[in-house]
This record gives sequence, structure tokens and C-alpha cells, in this order.
Amino acid sequence: MMNFNKYMFLPVALLLFVFIACDVLESSNNDLEVQEKENVAQVINTSESKNDEDGERHDDEDGEHHDEDGEHHDDEDGEHHDDEDGERHDDDGEHHDDDGEQHDDDGEQHDDVKAIILIDKLNREVEIDVGPVRVVSLSPTATEMIYKAGGSVIARDASSRYPEQIMNLPTVGSAYTPNFEAIIAQEPDLIVIEALTQARFMRDLSRFGIPIFAVRATSLEDISDGIQSMGIIFNKEEEVNQVLIDMNKQIEEISERVNYSGDILILISDADRNLYAAKPESYAGLVADILNLKNVAAGMDDAGPYPGYTSWAGETAMRSDPGYIFTINPAPPPAPRLSQTLPSIPGFNRLTAIREERVKDLDPILFMQAPGPRIIDALLELVSKIEE
Repeated sequence: MMNFNKYMFLPVALLLFVFIACDVLESSNNDLEVQEKENVAQVINTSESKNDEDGERHDDEDGEHHDEDGEHHDDEDGEHHDDEDGERHDDDGEHHDDDGEQHDDDGEQHDDVKAIILIDKLNREVEIDVGPVRVVSLSPTATEMIYKAGGSVIARDASSRYPEQIMNLPTVGSAYTPNFEAIIAQEPDLIVIEALTQARFMRDLSRFGIPIFAVRATSLEDISDGIQSMGIIFNKEEEVNQVLIDMNKQIEEISERVNYSGDILILISDADRNLYAAKPESYAGLVADILNLKNVAAGMDDAGPYPGYTSWAGETAMRSDPGYIFTINPAPPPAPRLSQTLPSIPGFNRLTAIREERVKDLDPILFMQAPGPRIIDALLELVSKIEE
């Protein structure tokens, strides 16, 4: 029995050992699988962590790299583009500004040169550029109106002698015989003439296509119009308005000084000693008329070479018997003075003015050769002759 139990115990023990061994092995395998899983998980986690770190590092590095590159590109390219392109655009802008300024300057230049249309004393509409720089004057009246208005000329007729500064300017013939070739050689922008004595030159002057403006001085209105027109042409309107105000005020003051209310006669003679009396329509007659002097030649017809004058003889003088006789001598000395020769002319020696020595010479420049803006000087001279 005992032997049987002994032999029976061995298989049972063996089975138990096998069972325990299998259990242990299974447990080991399970632990190993768990460990492997944990290791795998750890590896995975480690890999992911590494990837995350690498990713972050890559992102950080790449990001920083890109940021740096971006900043580099932004700094370099931006600065390059901003600085160079900006400067280039600024330069271009300055270039455009310069161009703009140039266009503005050009525009101003074009704006400065503007044309106006004025009606002259030949009743013509004349188109003239304001501010002409090359003006030729063909008469003393025109020259003095130009300078009274603040303008200037580049050439003059030989009779123009006032103001004194023009005496060094080139001449283009006389007021009665202008030299057309000399006029054109000056390349003028404008030619100014006297309407009464120089209208006959219009046909020849018009051939050259140069604006021609005619002035006149047979009335105060003519003189004012001429000065005012020159003020417009030379862009001196404000100054001229004041000049005219002052001139009219002086004329009014001078006219109140004369106390003489008798008749007067103004005479001139030609080379043949023919006598002509100045009517109120002449410039000399205008000066007397402003002073309210009674002109014995008023109402008579024009006769002779001088506009506004009438033929005069001793018989006519005797009928009028003026209290004052004023003489104009166009020819300078030593040509004889009309005031000295009158007493020898039949009929004149009986006149009151000659008997009482009231025959006075007048300045031919102020009263005949250069009528116009110096009318104040002419008025003062005539008043002084009466007051002597």
C-alpha cells in the first residue's frame, strides 16, 4: 500500500510541478507581454515625445529660421526695397515734382504772356501781348505816354527827347520820315505811333505783322486815354490810376490861378512866313482852353499843314485885336523869332498886344512838338507868361 502511494505520488507531484511551471511560465509570458507592451508604449511615447521635441525644435528652429530668414528678407529686402525703391520712388517723385515745377513754371510763363484787345485813336481793335519788352515809339507823344505809364522803349524817333534817359537809345528816323528798315531791324513786339500825323504810315507798317497802337493828344481825354492804355499794356494799371488822379488835381489847381479873361491868339509860321492860328482843337489851343482863355481863332476852318490850325492874316488879326499874342517857333535859333517879326507884318503893328508888349514866345516842344503828358508844364508856362 505504501509502495503504491509512493509510486502514485510521483506522477501527481510531476503533474503539479508541470502545472505550476506552466502557470509560472504563463505568468512570465504575461509579464513579458505587459513589459513588452509597456516598452513598446514607452518607445512609442518616447518616439512621440522625441518627435514632439524634434517637431518643436524643428518648428522652433524652422520657425526661427524662417523668422530670421523672414526678418532677414524683410530687413534686407524690405530695407532694400523700401530704401532703394522708396528712394528711387522719392527720387522719381522729386523728378516728377521737378517736372511738375517745370510745368508750373512753364504754365506761369504761359500765364504771364496774355493778350488783350484795346481800341486805339484810329478806332482800330489792336491785339497786344501784355508786358511787351521790345517797343518802338515813332513820336514824342507816344514816347512820353509810355514813360509816364512806367513803360520803356528800345528805339525812338529822332524827335523824342524826353525823358532824358532815352537819349542813348537808337533812333529809327524822324517822326515825319520814319525808317522802316531800321524799325524792323529792332524786332519790336509793339510799335506806338501818333494818330493825327502818322496815320499815313499805317499801310507800310502793317506789312510786317507787328501790332501798331495809335495815340493822340488833342484833348485831356486823349491824354488820359493814352496814358491809361500804356498802363494796361505795360501792366501798370494801379500806378497809372494814381498818376491820372494827381495830374487832374494839378490841372484843376493851375486853372484857378489865371485872372485874365480877355482874348488871346496863338500863332505859328512856316518856312515861307505864312501865319497859322491855333484853334481850340489843337494842342496849344487845348492848353489855353483849360485856362478858360478866349481864343479868337475858335470856330474857323482848318487850313495849312498843321492839324487844328487855321490860316491867319493881318486883316483878320485887326478885327479880333487880342489882348495877348503867343508865338511858337518850330525852328531853333538862329532862326528869327516870330515875336520879333510880327510888328513888321502889315496890320499887326496896330494891335493892342503889340503896342503893350504882350507878345510872348512859347516853348515849341511843350506846345507843338511833344503834346501829351507834360501838359502840366505847358499850363504852368502859359500862366507864367500871363503873369509876367
